[in-house]
Amino acid sequence: MVISSDDAQFDKMFTYIPNRIGKWLKTMADEYFEGTELRSYQVPFIIAISEHEGITQKELKALIPCDKSRISVIVNELIEMGFVEDRCAGRQTALHLTEEGRVVLATCKIFTDLAKHKLTSCFTPEEKVIFKSYLKRLDEHLDVLNKEL
Repeated sequence: MVISSDDAQFDKMFTYIPNRIGKWLKTMADEYFEGTELRSYQVPFIIAISEHEGITQKELKALIPCDKSRISVIVNELIEMGFVEDRCAGRQTALHLTEEGRVVLATCKIFTDLAKHKLTSCFTPEEKVIFKSYLKRLDEHLDVLNKEL
């Protein structure tokens, strides 16, 4: 089988573009949140907890691709910072944002809107809709693939 230059270029992009996006987002977030307590890796947790009040750490694991111990460490950081509280229900955690957490959430949402705008500014409005649908489909497919592991 002969690999065309288009296939080789796609293979290269397929393997390194997700990492480039991740690095860009981390760098942008680190700069955006400089001088605050918040760290870039905490942003998805703040947003997920706000969207799923009362979520457990186990449920967070299904939303955020981290191992159980990393989730526990980050949740504990957010609790210590006063952004999240754990209203335990027996052995299950029930995570909620505090008032201070809601203030930080507003900052997180401004950041994510800015990042989405900057990253997709090279697309037309129609391409953004298509791109979003492809990302959604990939995300759903990754759920299936991860269950197979």
